[in-house]
Amino acid sequence: QVNPKIALNVAFCESRMNNQLSDYYPKEDSFGIFQLQSKFWKNHAPEFDMPDDPQLRKSPEANISLALQVIKRDGLREWTCKGDMLKRFYYSGQFD
Repeated sequence: QVNPKIALNVAFCESRMNNQLSDYYPKEDSFGIFQLQSKFWKNHAPEFDMPDDPQLRKSPEANISLALQVIKRDGLREWTCKGDMLKRFYYSGQFD
């Protein structure tokens, strides 16, 4: 199971809970609440019986679903926002 507080902190750090394109586009094509890249989607979605079309990462529900499944299985190694970085960008409950 994924700790909800950690998941919220990662999502807030990655996107401020906005379902949008990365601030670093076109350097990277991350999108959504958990800022999933096309390559990430293509690699991981089929592992969880999800279609491998990276456009689906633009759906907030699909973005969150795949991210949480990967975090549950692999931890946070795929995300930049983890460890000490989360101390600077923490979720304070404004979306509760």
